[in-house]
Amino acid sequence: MKKSLPKQLNMPFVEQVNIPFQKIHASIPALQLPPMNEEMIDADLDLAPHLKPLRNLRLDKSHACCVIRSETKELGLLAAAYVAARHGAVYLDTLLDAEDYNLDRTVACECPHCDPVFFQNTLPIYSMKTHPSFFDEESEPSDNYMLTKQGEKIRLPHWSQLPCEHPLILLLPCPDASDSELMEELNRQTAMRSLTLVVMPLTNWQPRDSFFSAFESNTVRIANELQFSFAADVATLHLPKPASQYNKLLLKQLLEERNLSLDADCRPETVLKRLESFRAKSYGVTNTNLLKYVRLLDHLYGNHHPLVLTRQQALKPLTLTSNQKKSPKKRTARPEIQLYGCENVKRQLRSVVDTMRIDQERRAKELPSSQHGQVLLFAGAPGTGKTTAARMLHQWLEKEDLLDDGFDTFCDYHQVSGAQLKAPFVGQTAPMIHNLFESHAFIFIDEAYALAESGQHGANNDHFAQEAMGQLCIELENLPANHVVIFAGYGGDHDNRMRSFLNANPGLASRITHTIQFDPYSPEKELPQIFFTLAEERGLKLPAPWRSMVVPYFQHRARQEDFGSGREARRLLESCLTVQAHRLVKEMNFHTASLNQLTEGDLRRAVEDLESGFRALEEQSTLPCGLGHNRPAPDQTEA
Repeated sequence: MKKSLPKQLNMPFVEQVNIPFQKIHASIPALQLPPMNEEMIDADLDLAPHLKPLRNLRLDKSHACCVIRSETKELGLLAAAYVAARHGAVYLDTLLDAEDYNLDRTVACECPHCDPVFFQNTLPIYSMKTHPSFFDEESEPSDNYMLTKQGEKIRLPHWSQLPCEHPLILLLPCPDASDSELMEELNRQTAMRSLTLVVMPLTNWQPRDSFFSAFESNTVRIANELQFSFAADVATLHLPKPASQYNKLLLKQLLEERNLSLDADCRPETVLKRLESFRAKSYGVTNTNLLKYVRLLDHLYGNHHPLVLTRQQALKPLTLTSNQKKSPKKRTARPEIQLYGCENVKRQLRSVVDTMRIDQERRAKELPSSQHGQVLLFAGAPGTGKTTAARMLHQWLEKEDLLDDGFDTFCDYHQVSGAQLKAPFVGQTAPMIHNLFESHAFIFIDEAYALAESGQHGANNDHFAQEAMGQLCIELENLPANHVVIFAGYGGDHDNRMRSFLNANPGLASRITHTIQFDPYSPEKELPQIFFTLAEERGLKLPAPWRSMVVPYFQHRARQEDFGSGREARRLLESCLTVQAHRLVKEMNFHTASLNQLTEGDLRRAVEDLESGFRALEEQSTLPCGLGHNRPAPDQTEA
């Protein structure tokens, strides 16, 4: 039986709450909360994987402050509502004392929204701004201030400063709130309230409305400060994927509430992906946009209930010219990642994608399928395309929606080095590795052999290595089917450090599902092609005999111990650009055609400069310690 979304809290609902003061009312924005017990909250969160981090927030006297970093305001407020409901104090009538604050409960209130219990079942919202502590004669009214009685000079404090244990939402940051003001305000709020919820943006989010200010780049630092100063727990939230199960269920529920449904030929995924593109400027598929979309359907076809919508009917509101948003998508499409040559590598990576695709189809049809993720080993010399191949594989998997980190959000490419997986102290490595695997569905571990090698810990490195390798085995054994882990490093006949890495723990080797060898690029075929492609990407034209000039250079470099394979092509192009720049500045020639043209002289001089530098390094390495590079050899006479 398919799950249906519980009808508890689908989206945040904010309205003004009025506090009477001698027939004058202060209007305060507050989030409305329906009565929810622990069972109801768990039922909602079970169907909202992107809200999974909320389960880890601790709500007790030692943790009276929680930080929610969210991709949108709506998502942040929705999360705050669940946290406050779980906390429970929003449902209590232990709020403002009328006698202490001169609030007149006896005055008949003509406002239909004025609640004599004030904040019960609501969560007040305080948008952190620099403000005066009272209204003077020149002040303008605002929802964030107590109002003065007309004709009298009465100075009233900002409503948020009235002592009250009731939970509160603090929106951060704002353009005119400094760190000192923020900490001072949080000290006041946390000292008197049973729960203070701080909602702020993610640092990598591009603002498109007035909710978050240009100070968003500071939110990580602010969150860390709150964590340290107030023992605040932090939850980071992303929007779910457009065609996530959560959005499908919400769409189905909203349609059913209006006696609407989709025809069998109109798949929910089609509607959701169209909505994501159509409402790109407004964050694509959000709860509010889904509600607006269904309301519009109800308006268009409201006289024909119940109604099964055809594909044409369902997509009609998403093709109205008046509603089109002329803006890029929320997540701009990235250019296709290219891996030059390496056809055998591409074939093996495509087989990984195909395997995961078939497993996904089998699971959808409830057929027996693999329950284990993919663990790959990339072995090869530096510059053979291991990192590029990993990024390309991630792009393929994400494009086909084959990755899932358990949060129903976009799964980013995550890269770490083997050395970074060793914590500074014994006992910290295992939890760090566990958190890494819990948080990411695609992990690329470069220079993985560093996990099993002696490093900064010296003789005690065995403890760190054993802890790391042991935890890796545990995580790989329990790797979900839609996760991918790649270990990469030097391999092959010479200096096979990846083999040493596997030998350090046989249990790790048994968990590798694919081993892919990256061979050095050919100096006659692949390296020249890479050089040409890199130049073309920069808009550069090469001289006619360029191939006959670069092939001998690549052949010579391929025989050297420090051969960088694919990196040699990039290094040669950068050297060409340096020579070209020196020539053009000397000639004062800044014409577009000249800027885009490399000459034979540029290429020849670039090769000479690189080879001269390599020779100097070789000569330097043969000198005894302490001798300068320019010192004559013993059999030479000084001038």
